[in-house]
Amino acid sequence: MPHLSPTSGGDLNRARDDLLARAWEYIEAYKAAKAEGREAW
Repeated sequence: MPHLSPTSGGDLNRARDDLLARAWEYIEAYKAAKAEGREAW
């Protein structure tokens, strides 16, 4: 198994955090639209 450098680990963490942030925004937008009684998409 290749050794992962600290940079690649940091990149993976940033990618994961970005994905989580996007998922959270998606969920919040969906809940807001549903609360207004309309379909989001």
